[in-house]
Amino acid sequence: MLNENQRHLLTNLLSQYFDNIQLTPFQMIDAQANVRESNMQFYVVYQSSRPTEDNVKNIYKQIGALPNASSILQTPIIIIAAKAHDYEFAVMAFNDYGSSRLNKNIKWRNFSDADGIEWLIQQLRIRRNHIELLPEKMWLIKKTIFLNSDLINDGEVIYFRKLSEDYKMNSPQNLTEKDRFDRVLNGTPEEEYPKDKLDEIIYQRFIDVYPNAKVKSETFLFSTDLANIRMKKEKLISSFKLYFVAISYDALGQPRANQVNQIDIDIELLYYPNIFGKNNILSINQVVLTDDNVLSVINRQRNTYQTLSSINI
Repeated sequence: MLNENQRHLLTNLLSQYFDNIQLTPFQMIDAQANVRESNMQFYVVYQSSRPTEDNVKNIYKQIGALPNASSILQTPIIIIAAKAHDYEFAVMAFNDYGSSRLNKNIKWRNFSDADGIEWLIQQLRIRRNHIELLPEKMWLIKKTIFLNSDLINDGEVIYFRKLSEDYKMNSPQNLTEKDRFDRVLNGTPEEEYPKDKLDEIIYQRFIDVYPNAKVKSETFLFSTDLANIRMKKEKLISSFKLYFVAISYDALGQPRANQVNQIDIDIELLYYPNIFGKNNILSINQVVLTDDNVLSVINRQRNTYQTLSSINI
């Protein structure tokens, strides 16, 4: 159990990152943390130094032996360890897909690491029991290309685009009651989602190899969206470069020497068992363009492009 001085130190530490946090003693766990404004909750286990992997397992087993363990383990458990001139933290256990699991790949992060703190807050956010709107800087459009070959889902390609003045929804101003009802049943029509030259070329390259491929756009705005892509990332199998090439030609139609410009983006695949069937996905890895102006447009538009693995979760 935390003594009063330790509880005061941890409260001051966590208050730098969580508004209106309150730490209260809780059975053999050092503290229960409640963040009132955001309805966020987690348990804190405090250690005077970084525990070994075996010690972490023993702590988890002791918590699992408590009479109300099933309730406790529905909530994330964070270990905070004292460190010279700083504190570090790790997530010991998560509630994933309805059951608790010990985090087998514990990664220690310093509280002075802004990216680490942002990661922790996201982890806690997606494991709450209510839906929350994500910060505006995280709003994205999710694009999924289903590689439907012969009516069999061979796999998926998922990427994201950042919303901007040049990349935004094309929703009609005046919707009828029937339009609104259709949206309740079927969602937003695909044509109302943003699409630019980069999207068109990516999709066309997959259509060239998978003629039955379909694209689906979705908004990425809520904590539930984070939880969904976390599950998708577990299916991420492979990635490759998609190259965009501009070749300059002379009056006779011959390529000019040393006048080939090239940029690329990463494409990530979620494979299914029959992905290695009649179509070779790696044949998609190049796009040849003959216009430097198009290449310039693609280069600008790829600044709003994000892969699945780049989402910090």
